[in-house]
Amino acid sequence: MSTDPKKLRELAMQLPLHQRAELAMNLISSLDELDDRASESLWLEEAVRRFEEFELGNVSARPAADVVKEVRARLR
Repeated sequence: MSTDPKKLRELAMQLPLHQRAELAMNLISSLDELDDRASESLWLEEAVRRFEEFELGNVSARPAADVVKEVRARLR
């Protein structure tokens, strides 16, 4: 089988929709090199960093209900 990305793409596009979706999910999953524990740790660090920025007054926040209300109004 050819490893030329263009040819692989052409072949993949000939697959039925459900098989293309499965292939896409497998390819995307293969890009994730972090295990769940490492990923969770990084997200926790990011959450702590964001909270510290909020506590220091470097960023502002709004209640989620207000944001949702505004978005719904804009979508009407």
